Amino acid sequence: MVKKIDKRMQAAVGTTPRQLGAYVLFMNNQGGLDQRLRDLAAKEAIGRVALGIGVPPPDYEVNNEADVTVVVYKPARRGQQHVTANFALRKGELNDAKADDIVKAIADVLPPPPPVVHTVVAHSREKEQQWRYTFAKPADHWYKPDFNDLSWKSGPGGFGIAGTPGAVVRTVWNTNAIWLRREIILPDGPFTHFHLQLHHDDDTEVYLNGVLAAKLPGYTTGYREVPISEEARKTLRPGANVLAVYCWQTGGGQYIDVGLVEVKK
Repeated sequence: MVKKIDKRMQAAVGTTPRQLGAYVLFMNNQGGLDQRLRDLAAKEAIGRVALGIGVPPPDYEVNNEADVTVVVYKPARRGQQHVTANFALRKGELNDAKADDIVKAIADVLPPPPPVVHTVVAHSREKEQQWRYTFAKPADHWYKPDFNDLSWKSGPGGFGIAGTPGAVVRTVWNTNAIWLRREIILPDGPFTHFHLQLHHDDDTEVYLNGVLAAKLPGYTTGYREVPISEEARKTLRPGANVLAVYCWQTGGGQYIDVGLVEVKK
């Protein structure tokens, strides 16, 4: 029976949010049972079901009429687990359908997988990206796509001062404020899952094609994903787009670097 569950769980690899695992726990180690179980697992190539000595959750229930009881519970510290499924089986009842039910019950209690983050427009944490920038306040329409930024300086991100937590400074910025512009190239849509990925210290405004994409107060100590406003998202198109950033200093460290990612859950 254990080997059959193990095979079912192996077959489920890649189809569930997390890799699956199960335990068959015995209450004591009489007669060297623990080592014999290890030998059995090695002999039968059991890799997904752990056989060993352990303590079941406090609300574990044994069906005395069953040949085997399979208990599923939420992962937690020992003694704090909560049983979510209990399968009491007689000999011969572990058929394919029942094994699938057990695998599903295990998958259901696992936490959701972390989102998959795919870089669309790189920031400068790993490799420098070129920006146009200025420390002098520009004209009011500086963030518009048709603004002429040829008089601005050109340099690699990120921008800031050494010692700012999480910063990868490639161009020193030590004034009160900085304005940045960059042409970015986007692939074919849709753009539903696009987010900004940025590290800002301090307050920041980010524009896409002249529309405010995010206004972020305060500071971060590392890069994070931020949703793009629906108004800015509607301006995105395959090919050339304009990313513009305004960041200003309120105290302490200072740093700014921005990229674009696709975030799928």
